[in-house]
Order: sequence, then C-alpha cells, then structure tokens
Amino acid sequence: MRRVLATIFLASIIAGCGSGPPRVDWRAEAVSTSYPEPYQRLYVRGLAVEGVSPLDTRVPACEERFDLDRNAAFESFSDALSGLGIFKDVTFLPKASEGPQEDGLVLDLSLEESALLHTGETGSGAFWLWLFTGYPGLCVHDQLYTVFYDARARISDARTGETLVPWEPLAGPTPESYALNFHERTTGFTPYLECWIIPPTSIGIDQAEVARKVLPPAIRPTVQSLVRIFNQITFAPVNKVEVLIRPAMGIRVDDVSAPVTGGVATITVHATLAPGVWLSYASCGDVKLDLSKEQASQLEKPIEIVLPGVAIVPGENLDVEVGVAGHDKPQRLVTLTATQTGELRAERTLPEKKKK
Repeated sequence: MRRVLATIFLASIIAGCGSGPPRVDWRAEAVSTSYPEPYQRLYVRGLAVEGVSPLDTRVPACEERFDLDRNAAFESFSDALSGLGIFKDVTFLPKASEGPQEDGLVLDLSLEESALLHTGETGSGAFWLWLFTGYPGLCVHDQLYTVFYDARARISDARTGETLVPWEPLAGPTPESYALNFHERTTGFTPYLECWIIPPTSIGIDQAEVARKVLPPAIRPTVQSLVRIFNQITFAPVNKVEVLIRPAMGIRVDDVSAPVTGGVATITVHATLAPGVWLSYASCGDVKLDLSKEQASQLEKPIEIVLPGVAIVPGENLDVEVGVAGHDKPQRLVTLTATQTGELRAERTLPEKKKK
C-alpha cells in the first residue's frame, strides 16, 4: 500500500505541481521607445470592461464562464503600462474626466465581450493526491483558466485634447490556458475548511484572484499592440504663423487662418472682391490654385482661397499672391512669418505600406 501511495504521490508531482502562470518583464516589451520629457506622462481615463454575450460563438469551448473582474483588469493594465518604462508617470483618471489639460497623453481603453474562462484541467492527479495525502494535493497546478475579450484604444493629447489615434482595435489575449493550484484560485480561510470534506475542484473560486493570476501573461499581445501605436507617435516643434494683411486694389481680406501640422500649413483666406474684379490664380510658395473658372460679378463677391500643403520654414516669410485681370504683376494679399514656439506637438506617423 505504501508503494502505491508513493507512486501516486510522485506521479502527481511530476504531472502538475510545476509553476503557475509565467511572470512578464514589461520593460522588455517596450522595445526602444523614448518620449521627450513633457510627454513622459500617461493618463488612463478609466477602463471599460463589458461582459460577453452567452450567444457569442467566438468564445473558446470551456467548462465554466465568469465575468472578467474590472478591478483585476485595471490592476493588470496599470502594472503593464507602468512597467513598460516609456512613461515616468502613469495616472488613472475617472472615466468621465475631460483630461488634465497638461503635457502628456491620454489613453482610453475598452475591453468588450470579455470573460474569464475555466477551460478544463491537466489531469486527475491532484484529486488523488488530495484524497490520499491531503494538503500536497492543493499544490498541484491542475485547473486551466484563460481570458477572452475584444480590446480597443484611443489616444489623445492631454494638453490640446486633439485625438492622435481614434478608436482602434488591439490584439486580443493569448489563446493559451494557464494552470492554477488551489492556493492561487481561492482566498480566505473558508476554502481550507471546506477542502477537509469537499474535493478542491468542487470548491468555488475567487474570480478576481484568478483573473489577477491569468491576466498578466494573457494581455501581452494587447500591450504589444499599444507599444506599436506608441512607437508611431512622433513629436515635432510647434511652428506659429503670424499673419500680416496687405492692401490690394479691388480686394478686401476679411480673415486668414494658417494651422500648421507636420511642418506644412493649410492657408485659408476669406476675401471680398470689388465689382468687376476677376482672379486668375492664387499662390503661396510652391502651391498654386487655378481660379480662372471663377466669373467676375457686378456686385461685391465673397471668395474663399484654400492653399493646402504649404511648406513652413521658421524665420522665412511667405506671400499669398493672386493674379488679377488687367494687372501685369501679381498682388500680395497676405504675408506669413513662421516662428518656433519651443513647444512640442504630438502626432501619429503611420508606416508606409509596402508596394506589391
């Protein structure tokens, strides 16, 4: 009999005692991303966790399905984002917050159609070990768990509120299941009293504790998707454009705007033409707009001139000029002067698609 017990004991140890879910080195997931000082702050504006429909056929086959604990997901993503090393400070904001209006990035994260799944067990060795020896059977990693969810993220500039990355799907969790022992899937003293008379596999689990054990390795693909997006966010000096309106014969300039993004400006001029004035073109730098199809009017005529993609170089002047019928030389409407403010602007730079 002793030999039988010894054989069962050793077989059970070989079959499943092992170790729990692997630990994750989040800093190794960040590759070489480095942000300038003002943007080394990340504000996570809540974490939405929504349960999966019982009719969703995408959920892997499982023995039991539980709601994914929001606090466990919150803690796991908090540890992951803080451990990446990209940001010196990771702050979590209330879901309804409008943002801190300070330098940094704001991340909105959503886990939809989520669930914690009990996918089976590694074998019956833990039960027999518990039956014959008691406590050693509680140490066997025999019950398999995994998570399921659809993840989405949005990233915006905390200071300006500008959306850098609109809601975008992220990679889902790993399909792998992770084995937990009795200690890892329960909490408190009561389960240890129950296991004197009830098989450990029949005792209810602490869903939040199981999620805390399973989520770190399971969310690696999702965090890697976030890192890929963080790598696509670049920073450029902010160029400010000063506008000087020039007097022009037969043309009254009403207003001018010239927002700069990525070193180029979109110049928009709203003007009013005197009766009988006809424009043939408008230009600024290398950008030229054909206006020859516009007809002259016997009344004052409002006109909008839009010149996109005008290259802006700090310290240089650019003139918006128009060709006026009856005049040999173009007339200057506006002079633009670009200067650097010393601030940085975040923007997303998508990788170029490979040509087939």
